[in-house]
Amino acid sequence: MVEVASVVGSTAVLQALDKGDGAMRIADISWYRLRSRFSFVRALGLLHDPVVMGHLLGEVSADRMFTAQSYPAASRLAHPSDDRLARL
Repeated sequence: MVEVASVVGSTAVLQALDKGDGAMRIADISWYRLRSRFSFVRALGLLHDPVVMGHLLGEVSADRMFTAQSYPAASRLAHPSDDRLARL
């Protein structure tokens, strides 16, 4: 399970914490460098998710956590060699 903390900054970034339990974690997916935060969210298929949109709009606390188990697209993008989003 990958825990995704927030979508922040001028470039969309996924952040997660490694809790040492052996699960795959994302430290910083800054290598995607998408054109905008909305492009990133659209690519993950989360454009209509209220928590994600709340992050984008600054209406949800940055420490609100949700799991990639609920968002399979996020877990498929967890490895830096996966450059599908980099081409957007």
